[in-house]
Amino acid sequence: MRRLVLIMFAVSDWLSWLLVLTGVLGAIAVPFAMPAYDRMSGQPVSVAWVFALSAVLLLVAGGAFALLKRKPFGLLLLMVPAPLLVVVGGYLAAAIVAAIVLLLFAGPYSLMFLLGPKSDRPVSEA
Repeated sequence: MRRLVLIMFAVSDWLSWLLVLTGVLGAIAVPFAMPAYDRMSGQPVSVAWVFALSAVLLLVAGGAFALLKRKPFGLLLLMVPAPLLVVVGGYLAAAIVAAIVLLLFAGPYSLMFLLGPKSDRPVSEA
């Protein structure tokens, strides 16, 4: 069972590095790419929406980096897109984001909590 926890933490770390990379690169690219796409599609350019999306991407990247440092509050930052998706009407997308975060990132922590402390030492008889 402990091997499963180690494998789950390895997968979580790998995905966290991917989220850090894509979150930071996305936060850098959104202010340039999103207004250009809005202009090409004939939509009005919303500066507030661009900064909000950049902020969400940075929060997700920060949460993923916190998980790399084994700080569980990073799970809250990874869950930031789920309520925002509910606000804009993406209920199924919010459920999928929440399920992925709970399964892949909270799973190792919950299994570690359920297994309890590692006891390699034999209990001394007093």
